[in-house]
Amino acid sequence: MDEATRAEADKQFSIYPLRRYNKGQILLFSGENPVNCYYLVNGIIRKYDISYKGNEVIVGLFKPPYLLPVSWIVNKTPNKFYYDAAINIEVRIIPPEIAAKFVKSSSKIMFSFLKNIYSDNQILLGRMVHLMIGNARSRVLYELLAECHKFGKDVSSESCKIFVNESDLASQTGLSRETVSREIHKLSQKGLLTVGRNCILIKDHAKLEKLLEESI
Repeated sequence: MDEATRAEADKQFSIYPLRRYNKGQILLFSGENPVNCYYLVNGIIRKYDISYKGNEVIVGLFKPPYLLPVSWIVNKTPNKFYYDAAINIEVRIIPPEIAAKFVKSSSKIMFSFLKNIYSDNQILLGRMVHLMIGNARSRVLYELLAECHKFGKDVSSESCKIFVNESDLASQTGLSRETVSREIHKLSQKGLLTVGRNCILIKDHAKLEKLLEESI
């Protein structure tokens, strides 16, 4: 979303209550249809499901500005996922009809939200490809690069820092934490990344992309 469109959204929704959620707090449960919608102002929201084994499987991560849940806003699709705060967040509590009216208010605004949705769908489709035909290495590499693309903080033209840990990557890849840890260790030994506390420094994302191509 460009700055002008975000400014318009911020202005439109500024009259609605601002609510803060701490990391891990749930906004919406699976099977619970929302009474209100959320306009994400700060932080990151996770969308996930829970497997029969009790493992979290992340299907989406959203950064500001974002209206959630989109499927409910657009066509009242029943909600089948959990939404929680990946980190501390701030959201505006918006009535669904107001959120829908805003999205429909201009082609420019609709196009901005469609860009966000399309970008998220591309990441999800890529994840599905690696789940079906990839291996543990390709799945971890894909998630590292997706995080770098969407949430990474550039350190240089070749490197970026992503604020995830091995547990986060396990939830995003569908792999065990131990498997993720082994793959991260191998990449670290190759000098491609450095693991810090709740963050990973990608030293050269172009090299990771080439390794990903060679992994499938």
